[in-house]
Amino acid sequence: MKIKIGNTQVTLKNSLRAHIVYESIQNKSFDGRTMTDIIIFMWSVYATSLPKDAEVVELDDFIDWLDSHKEKLDDFVAWLLKEQQRSKLFKNDKDATEEGSNDTSKKQ
Repeated sequence: MKIKIGNTQVTLKNSLRAHIVYESIQNKSFDGRTMTDIIIFMWSVYATSLPKDAEVVELDDFIDWLDSHKEKLDDFVAWLLKEQQRSKLFKNDKDATEEGSNDTSKKQ
């Protein structure tokens, strides 16, 4: 997913760094139960997806931007759900592969 704030276009990445930033702000893991959780996580993803030399829009200004671009919050939630589903698929494929290699009942 891409967003453009000011003159900067950012390709969002659901990274470990984004989760760390979120957890340092909220003092808890992301669970997406509240609007606050989702907005702060979206800002964390945005901030950690920027190129190293780009200027970060502060959280308050980011919320102002979201007020003017409410559809971006819906887009982010849809994107995040797809990312989480994709992550589960990779995990399930890995688990199935590991289970198959550890299954001694099929060996003769």
